[in-house]
Amino acid sequence: MAPENRELYWNGIYRSANRLAPGGDDWIDRHLSQFSPCSSVIELGCGLGFVSEKLKARGFVVTATDIAQPALEALAARVPGLDVRQLDLEEPFPFAESFFDVAVADLCLHYFDSRTTRRIVSEIDRVLRSGGRLCARVNAATDVNYGAGAGREIERGFYEQDGHYKRFFDRQMIDEFFSEWKPIHVKECELSRFGKPKQVFELAVEKRK
Repeated sequence: MAPENRELYWNGIYRSANRLAPGGDDWIDRHLSQFSPCSSVIELGCGLGFVSEKLKARGFVVTATDIAQPALEALAARVPGLDVRQLDLEEPFPFAESFFDVAVADLCLHYFDSRTTRRIVSEIDRVLRSGGRLCARVNAATDVNYGAGAGREIERGFYEQDGHYKRFFDRQMIDEFFSEWKPIHVKECELSRFGKPKQVFELAVEKRK
């Protein structure tokens, strides 16, 4: 499998003017009611950071991370005082064990092969405290408007198309990748903010130890 220069790709995406408009929805609100406002949160693949911005405004201690420097620069300018860091999910996370209460990963965990995905999930587990929670959304296997089933299938649910890679999860894959976690919420649902309906799995899973 030829490597993809993900940093170069996402830098180009976030230099585009059409990525600068506010986006997002209230999905994260469903999963944080049990956490106090001063809880520590890491957002992975934050993009322009609208979730991080919202959580910081509510009093959470937020670290926003992404591989794309243009996105981080735009976020830092928009939200002064926010802890903003460049982070490649394929590399070890530069945080101590049990550092965060919550990890948020909205549409950023579905770009990797199985081995890399498991390593990323392990790193999330490492930096969360006991009882910490991962809240995430990932491509669903029914997401045909955004590439499910298109291109060359490298492994089950993982496709290459025009040099870019995407995974599309079914419920079995969710259960496999998060088998060591306690499931709190797993549901397939539809997003509409991208112009065409997008099918995703929304999940909240809890670290057991």
